Amino acid sequence: MIVKKIFSFFIVFGLFILCLVASSNQLFSLWNTMGLMPEKATRGDLYGLTYLRQFKEYDFTEQSILAPANHSKNDIQKNTHLFLIGDSFTNSIDKSHYIAQKTDFIRLGVNSKKIQLDSTKRNVLIIQNVERGIGYRLNDDQYQQTFMGTSGYFTHEIKEDLKKENAEKPALLKDFGGSNIEDRLQAMLFNAKIFGLIKEAKAALNLNLFGRIHGKNVISKDQKSIFYLDEAGDEETVGFASSFCNLRDEKIKEYVKNSEEITQFYKNMGFDDVYFAFVPNKVSIIAPNDDKYNHQIERLQKYHSASFKTIDIYSALVGHPEFYHKGDGHWNNKGLALFVEKVNNLLKKKQ
Repeated sequence: MIVKKIFSFFIVFGLFILCLVASSNQLFSLWNTMGLMPEKATRGDLYGLTYLRQFKEYDFTEQSILAPANHSKNDIQKNTHLFLIGDSFTNSIDKSHYIAQKTDFIRLGVNSKKIQLDSTKRNVLIIQNVERGIGYRLNDDQYQQTFMGTSGYFTHEIKEDLKKENAEKPALLKDFGGSNIEDRLQAMLFNAKIFGLIKEAKAALNLNLFGRIHGKNVISKDQKSIFYLDEAGDEETVGFASSFCNLRDEKIKEYVKNSEEITQFYKNMGFDDVYFAFVPNKVSIIAPNDDKYNHQIERLQKYHSASFKTIDIYSALVGHPEFYHKGDGHWNNKGLALFVEKVNNLLKKKQ
């Protein structure tokens, strides 16, 4: 009887841990980095969600890593300190690739950090945001909390104000919940190879017979690419995250206005230059003609001004679908290298 109770306890406790990990972005990422995920997690997240074998990347890990930095000591901008706020598209880049004398990075929507700027240096802040996150993070209701609180830099003088703003719901609590908990639980529970083979067969059957794939993803019209539902779905389903939503000029102006306020916030803190770098959704580069593309990034960058500066990633990616993973929603090492190149070229410019 005692053995049975102990066994039951560990079963319940194990399920509790799995549910906890599945509901948290940070814990699930940690689970991945610890090597606890099945093969599908190392073949691309969209393959892992759809199990379509034609999108399985056998060299996914290799294609996700930048080669060691090859700039010389003479390239280092000794008078420049670089600060980055970025999402999953840039958080894997080793800071040694940038040519600033000092580089710091915090994860967008997850971390915040107190800093003391060196006024004798050129302090540059770059805020990187993927296209599907623009509408969520730069709207009137969210931009202050995201960019000037939950995941912003702050000085000692404004620390207490940030505490008050974030007291209602700590960043850790914001990390929990989401629409893909079921997928994550399946990934952690059914990780034997046999399950993968069965799911691949089922996915191929659904696509070939019914033209369907997993409901939270979208396949291109030519069936050569897959995308997140968030970036390629209809507006009624996913709202302003989609590249095909009806994005009115009023919303673009709202995002620009809020970006200008964010810029001024950091300028007042002591930053010399503040830039936004918008990374296109995968579908915006690979299949923009599958529906009516709203050209969100181009329209935002049209407002380039002294109070809203951007780094044009979009133009460099147009015509280069090979810069994105086949079986994942993110760019590969070619995209990572492009971002590093754009940032370093900016740092070389004398202001």
